[in-house]
Amino acid sequence: MQIFEHMNETVDILDKKEQQQNEFEKIYKTFFEELTSFARTMLKTDEVEDILHDVFFNIWKNIEKMQGVKKQRAYLYRAVKNKCLKKLEHEKVQRENAQLYIYEILLFQENNDSLSAMIARERWYKLLKAIKSLPEKCRKTVELVYFEGLSHEKAAKILNVSTGAICKQLDIAKTKLQDHPELQEFLMKRIK
Repeated sequence: MQIFEHMNETVDILDKKEQQQNEFEKIYKTFFEELTSFARTMLKTDEVEDILHDVFFNIWKNIEKMQGVKKQRAYLYRAVKNKCLKKLEHEKVQRENAQLYIYEILLFQENNDSLSAMIARERWYKLLKAIKSLPEKCRKTVELVYFEGLSHEKAAKILNVSTGAICKQLDIAKTKLQDHPELQEFLMKRIK
């Protein structure tokens, strides 16, 4: 008798697994392309598929919970949006770390003693904070011209604006940074 009970339990487990697999396939086929398009509007990178695979992997791990979700589309869109935002935040941190690294190299070239480097590092943090407070167009222009060392023409091409607009954004940045004379000095040293 126990053998039959055990076989019935096994059959029930296999049926449940098959139902879960069918449910997952249905969700995947229904939403994958739609969610890929949505993610591309946020990221525009080749990492979109990795993000979607992460989302669907989490769904597969938690398929039982997903079966109870009434608004699957909304749930999936939110999951993809959150993953994309997390990726964008990660990229932002990487850019900031790269800028810090570049600046520290510049500091080392300009200041060979450690006290000067410490003072310069403090100025750098003030500069980063001030630059973060700039309007987005202004900030991107400053980053391209001053930190990446691009010409006004190359920055204009990347930002899809005229070189006159680049000059205008740099003027705005200089005006907004007037309260920080040491930052003005740094920016003036970097002008090509």
